[in-house]
Amino acid sequence: MQLHMEFFNTHPFLVSFIMGVVLAMERSKERLSVIRAIKVAMMEPLGGVGDALFWLTLLPICAALGVSLAMEGSIMGPILFLLLFNVVHWHLPW
Repeated sequence: MQLHMEFFNTHPFLVSFIMGVVLAMERSKERLSVIRAIKVAMMEPLGGVGDALFWLTLLPICAALGVSLAMEGSIMGPILFLLLFNVVHWHLPW
């Protein structure tokens, strides 16, 4: 339990991937030092990739599509934005 209480900072949409790897390593009785090393090694790259992929790519694209419809007076603008962004956001952990 002490191992999982340490500082851990990565992108919230990609944390399930790291936790899955850690869980698989714990199930196979890997040494704690190796588990911690893998967890720390994956934390930084997935944080950067997640930020670039979601906040700097997916969010502006979905917002632009939604705004283009909203500027025409369509109520489908905000709905399209929320639908597109959240479909990816909700299905990614699975």
